[in-house]
Amino acid sequence: METSTTYQANQYIQNLAEGVMTSNSVDAISNSLVAIYGTGQEKNNRQAIQFWVDKTIEEIPACLENPLPVLNDYFRQRLEEIIELNS
Repeated sequence: METSTTYQANQYIQNLAEGVMTSNSVDAISNSLVAIYGTGQEKNNRQAIQFWVDKTIEEIPACLENPLPVLNDYFRQRLEEIIELNS
């Protein structure tokens, strides 16, 4: 059984991932971003972006009250890097 702290941490990651998807108009049930933001094993963009947020949140200073703007910047930068590599 998950502890309350673990549950809250998981919920926080899920909420941030939802924020990133909403801010960037990502289709959560599509799998078009799985290879870019996930491990390749996720079933859809939601799972891939949750994985990415969980991994990326460690790079953001803990003193930030709202890390969503920084996550959105990192999300867009990653996508732009992939587009540049493929053009």
